[in-house]
Amino acid sequence: MFLIHTVILNYCRFSALREPANKRRAALEESLRFHKFVFELDAQQQWIKEHLPLASSEKLGQNLYQAQSLHKKHRKLEAEIVGHQPMIDRTLASGQALIEQAHPETKQVWTNIVLP
Repeated sequence: MFLIHTVILNYCRFSALREPANKRRAALEESLRFHKFVFELDAQQQWIKEHLPLASSEKLGQNLYQAQSLHKKHRKLEAEIVGHQPMIDRTLASGQALIEQAHPETKQVWTNIVLP
């Protein structure tokens, strides 16, 4: 009889683990989504920071060779911007989804998107 009681007791304890484990998994998944967003946003901000000096440069060149070289670099930059736009859009959409789903870190997500 003692053995049956012990088995039943352990089964009940084991069953009681499911709900807290499910809650923990959900919380960890939410945390993971937030931290992935922050990581991706940081990468996009770094990319912009790296390309901003070339995009905002006022150098026009002193001669034909320099002007052609700068023009070529600018065309390359424009192509990079066009190619990178989907990644930036995806990151912003991820942040917007976190906000719309009322993620616990919504305030920080909003701050990261609006005030980089």
